[in-house]
Order: sequence, then C-alpha cells, then structure tokens
Amino acid sequence: MKIGIPKALYYYRYGTLWCEFFRALDCEVLLSPDTNKEFLTEGSKLSIDEGCLSLKIYLGHVQWLLKRCDWIFVPRIANFGWINTGIKKICCPRFEALHDLVRNTFREDASRILGCQIDYIDVNHSLGTRTEEAAFLELGRILGKSRRETVRAFRRAKAADQARQAARAQAQQRTLSGDGTKILLAGHGYVLHDPFVGVPAQQILHGLGAKIVYSDRLDRAACLKAGNELSPTVPWEVNREIFGAVQLCRRQVDGIILLSAFPCGPDSMTNDMLVRIVKDVPVLTIILDNQSGSAGLETRLESFVDILNFRKAACL
Repeated sequence: MKIGIPKALYYYRYGTLWCEFFRALDCEVLLSPDTNKEFLTEGSKLSIDEGCLSLKIYLGHVQWLLKRCDWIFVPRIANFGWINTGIKKICCPRFEALHDLVRNTFREDASRILGCQIDYIDVNHSLGTRTEEAAFLELGRILGKSRRETVRAFRRAKAADQARQAARAQAQQRTLSGDGTKILLAGHGYVLHDPFVGVPAQQILHGLGAKIVYSDRLDRAACLKAGNELSPTVPWEVNREIFGAVQLCRRQVDGIILLSAFPCGPDSMTNDMLVRIVKDVPVLTIILDNQSGSAGLETRLESFVDILNFRKAACL
C-alpha cells in the first residue's frame, strides 16, 4: 500500500508525524519532490484565481502524486481546541476545507483521497470529540489496521515529532545566543521552507552573512503564551505563534522579516498589526507571489541587512 503525501502546506509542520505514523503501519510513503515552477504552473490551472500561492502549489503536488500512489493523504484540520485565554486555536479555513477541495478538484480520483478530521471543538455524538488521536485511529481503521497497531503507531509517530520539535527549538536558542547579525524569519513553515518560495530568501540571507532564526522552529507552547502579550485576540494558531516568536525574540535579534505568500488572508491582517506594534526593532514585510523575481528580492534583503549592520556598528 503506497500513500502519497504532498510536500506542501502543513507537511512542513506535521510531516514527521504523518510519515512516521504510516510507516509504523507498514505502509510505503511517497513524498512529492521539492516544489518547482511546474508544480506552480499546473496547480494554478486547477485553482481559482483567488487561491493563495501555497494552495496552488499544493494542488500541483497532489496531481503529481495521483499517478504514482494508491492513496493521497489530505487531512481536514479545523482547530486544536482552546488556549487558556479563551481564544480558539483555529486554523486558516483552507485547512478545514482542503480535503473537500481536493476531492472536488480531482473528482475521478476522489475515492483515493485519504482523509481524517481534527476538530477539538465540534463533537460528533457517535465519534466523540475529534481529537488528533481519534483522527489517527480512524485512519488506521480505514487502512484495515487493528486499534492496538494504530495506537502504537500514533504514539511512536508523536514521540518522533516531539523529539524533532525539541531539537529544532534547541538549535534556535543556540543561534539566538550566538554572535553575528541575527534575523527572525517569521511566517508559515510552508512559506519559509518551501524550496521554490522561501528557501531563495534564506539562501540570500546566508550569503549576506546573516544568522537566521525561524519562527516555526521555536517552542510552540512558549510562542502561543508569548503571543498573548502582543495581541490577546488573534484567533489563528500559527499566526499567534508568529506573534509569540516576535515577542520572544525582538530583544535578541537585530531585525525581523515577515515572509508571506499572496494573498494570505490571516497574514494580511496580522502582519500589519505587527508592523504597527513592534517599534523597537526593524521589520521588513515581503509578500511573495507567482510573479516574484529573485532580483527584486535580493535587492530588498541586501538593503535590509545593510541597515541592520549600520545600526549594530553605530551601537559599538
């Protein structure tokens, strides 16, 4: 049994969890290749014009996998419950609608779109609360695995995912405590780390000698808690984490870059809020779309790093 996982969107957040879970159930996992221009071109043909850059890329990854797998894993993720301030930990609506969107886009292959539903707030009377563990138990049932096998696979995958998160958080702390011009690169993981979207910016910054701290690789619980200090009302979980990353790092970095994919609805609001709130450290906002060229990006990043270096020199 071969299960395809698109290397886009929340793969960059939950990829370890998903891959380890299916492999623990003796399923073969096939990841789509790194994003390239063809994925964007093909995905744009399948998407409405108003779809964000990341969603168009995702559809291109799904199309590539459909020819090569028995199943394509496309989860439906609505929310992860409540945080202690009473704010819902919701996801962008695209993640709640993603499973249905993919099934409708590829109707001839809809039966091969494997999904699950994570929704800690909506309670189904027959299924109970749709927790993450309950969702994975349902996946195991669909794949013909026993409850015991599935529970063991989920716990193993969860442990691997938590170990990965902890190792990355420690690496970020080492960068923060080190020398050099440090920049917080803040945004969604599928923007920051996609080889076609965010990695070119990383490469330019590294070439300029900057040390990068990634918002999505800091401790998530600490970021959610710190995010409340900047805004107690932002509802989207990842955007709250970005707020928290800014709050935790603003006194330890020389500058902040907010990297977004056009036209991201949550980012369009929260990035503007951050620029208005954060005044003690330089902030650069960059919005990437399918027309973005590397020359303009390189010029903006070079200018920003030059400003940061001048500021550091002036303080010596």
